[in-house]
Parts: sequence; structure tokens; C-alpha cells
Amino acid sequence: MIIKRESFSLIEIVISIVILALILGGMTAIFSQGYIYLRKVRDKSIAFSLLREKLEEESQWPPTASNEAYGSIAGFSDFRRQVEVNDYIYPGQLKKVTVTVWWDSDNKSESISTLVGDY
Repeated sequence: MIIKRESFSLIEIVISIVILALILGGMTAIFSQGYIYLRKVRDKSIAFSLLREKLEEESQWPPTASNEAYGSIAGFSDFRRQVEVNDYIYPGQLKKVTVTVWWDSDNKSESISTLVGDY
């Protein structure tokens, strides 16, 4: 006697649901890790833009700020910045400008230094 099947059995349906759940769970993990990485990259990109912007302001002779104390940045509430301008080797002719930006509750920071001369 040949039995004609017209539908799926309960076991087949349960197995397919489990397989689908595993695939979707893996995809969710991948997307959540991608979002975390994207946020880290975004914050670091903003930090470097703020560093570069301030360093460009200070690259003119004489540097416009003597020292900028650690403080917030207008329009960027999650970021803090500090600028240090010091004499370097030849007082009055060469200055070292160091800009530091902090973010992520001051857990992460980046710093850039340059020399500015009176030439």
C-alpha cells in the first residue's frame, strides 16, 4: 500500500523552525557586532576631525591659544578637548602645539602634536 503525503509532519515543521531560529540568531549577532563597531569608528572619526580642526586653527603664527584647559566642545557634548602650547627648543621662534580629545566618558583619547615656527 502506497501512502500519499500531502503535508509536512510535525517533526519536519519543528526541525525547520529550529534551523530558521539558529540562522536568524546568528544574523542578529552579526548585525549587533557590526553596530558596535560602527559606533566605535564613528566616534574615532569625530575625534580626529575635532583634532584636525583645532590643529589647523593653531598652525598659524603665533598660535591663537596659549593653552586651552580641558573642557567640552561646542556641539559635541560627548567629547572633551585640551590644547597645550609650549616653547620648543628656541623660545619665541618655535612652539609645540598638542591637541588631545577624550570621549566615551574619558575612557578613550587621541592626541596630535605639531611644531609651529615663526618663519
